[in-house]
Parts: sequence; C-alpha cells; structure tokens
Amino acid sequence: MADGNTRLIGITGIGGLGKSTLAAKVYDEDSTEFDDKVWADISRIGFTELARRVLLKFGVSPETIEAIPEQSLGNVLVNHLRQGRYLLVMDNLETLLQSDGGDNKNTSIRDESYRQFFYGWLECGGKSVVLVTTRERLDLPPIRCQWLSLPGLEPLEGATLLQALGIRGIEEELVEFSQKVEGHPLLLKLVAGFLLEEEEFDPQIRYLQRYELADISHLLRGDNLTGLHRGTVDIWMRRVLNESFGQISQRMQQLVLGVCVYRIPFNSAMALVQITSPPTPLHPPLPPFERGVGEGSNIRSNIYTNSPPFPGREGGLGGVRFFSKRRT
Repeated sequence: MADGNTRLIGITGIGGLGKSTLAAKVYDEDSTEFDDKVWADISRIGFTELARRVLLKFGVSPETIEAIPEQSLGNVLVNHLRQGRYLLVMDNLETLLQSDGGDNKNTSIRDESYRQFFYGWLECGGKSVVLVTTRERLDLPPIRCQWLSLPGLEPLEGATLLQALGIRGIEEELVEFSQKVEGHPLLLKLVAGFLLEEEEFDPQIRYLQRYELADISHLLRGDNLTGLHRGTVDIWMRRVLNESFGQISQRMQQLVLGVCVYRIPFNSAMALVQITSPPTPLHPPLPPFERGVGEGSNIRSNIYTNSPPFPGREGGLGGVRFFSKRRT
C-alpha cells in the first residue's frame, strides 16, 4: 500500500479465514496515511449507491452527485480517487462473480458498472488504494494489481488465539488442536465459544472429548458449534464450507466428491479416473458437508454405478467393501 505503484490489493481465502478482519485492521490502523476512507459491503449494495456514497464521503455535494448521469458515475469516481490519497475497502467481492451454471466457474464480474470501474481504475489509477476481500480471485488485468492468499494461523498463533479467548490447556495441547484444524480462525472461535458455554468454570481444550468433538470430522459437521459470522448468529462450519464448495465448478465438485472415497495416498491418475465419465449417483447428491465428513460417511455417500473409485479394483460397492474390510 505504501509503494504508490499498487492500485488494487485483493485478499483471498475461504470463508472464516479472517479476510474481512484483516481488511478492517488495515482500515482502522492506517487512517493517517489517507485523506479519507470508505468501507463498503458489496453483497449489500449496487454500484450506483456505492459510487454516490463514496463521492459524498469524499466531499462532493449532494446536488453535484444527483446531477451526474448514472452511466458516468464510474468515471467520476475514478477521477475523484485520482485527485487525492484515499482508501476504498470493498468487502465480499465474490458476490459479483458470474456463473454459467456449467463446468466452468467464471471469475469475471457480472455487473458491468463494477467491471468498468475496476478496469478504469487499474488503467488510470492514482495515489489512492482499493482494497478488496473475496473468496475467489477476480479476472482482472494484472497491472498494478496484487493478490494475497490468506492462509490459516500458524499452530502457535492458533494456540495464542485460544488462550486469548479464555481456553485453558497446556501449550502442547493447544498447539496440537490448532494444527489439527489448520489454524482456521472461525473454527477456533466456535470451539472456544462452545467450551466457554459448556465448561464455564474450567474450559479445557481436552474436554472436547466429552462431547465427541475431538475429531475434526465431528467439528466440521457438528450443529452445536454455532456462533456469529458476518451478522449471522447460528453459523457453523458446515455452512461456511458448503458456500466455498458452491464456488467451484461442477467438474471440480465431481472431482472432490470422487476422490474423497480414497483412504490411501492417491496420484493424479487416480483422481482423474473419477471425472473421466459422468458418474450416475444412486441417490440425489447433496453438498459433501451436509452428508458428513470422514469416518466412512463420504464413502457411503459416493457410491457410483459406473465410476471405479480407483484403478484396478471394482467400482462402487466393491470399493466400499474393500475399504470396510481394511478398516476392520
């Protein structure tokens, strides 16, 4: 943000990783760098309203804004951003992505006004910075554009977060649990909230075993791990993961559903065999996390009649029988 050459910064990652939290921290702490700043939730606002709000916040009179033709708002906004040093944060940008409903997940912007604004800003630019958060990287020109993929917390960072939230346990236990959930901040917060409610006087991380929540598959599909996320009160990880699953193409969904029958390391050839021909499900398919995760639930949920789960072995029920015997 400080080098003056980057005009758009995108923070990407699956739901619950803290994209908006990081953007909010930048928004709050870097206020002295900018003449002014605006935060906009793109999932709740169209471009016309966004442009008018930003121009009003940056000092343009209401009368002047009302006189601007709607089709010219994008150009006016770009020109105004060029005249000063402003910060414009655009949250939840993935809601602008268009999908053709087929195999390809289109990462272009379906709203023409937003598309023209982004292209105009990247082409002309200035000293202002546009910071966006999105689950999917947008198809935009790479010039003056920087994309940052947000990972989960490091194990020690996750342990520190649990301690800050009031969860007890020796450091090794907290670090091990954080590593198990890949440092996913939302999941760590949901677990902390659950323990604080159920074990008010001694919320030890190891007490998750009492509620059969020590296994990652139970954590992901457990309805009792609810909390607040993006203004929704009763959110749980299954809903967050289902939304991310819905963001990928149908072909990729088929691949993910196919390879989850494997309980051994698999290579690209073993993965591709799952999508070489469209499988015929024995029942209407559901998103994977509605059915459950791990411990055999994915095996039972992915019984196909004409797609072998791995080369050299009979497909469908035969593969399930093989794994059942092996696990026994």
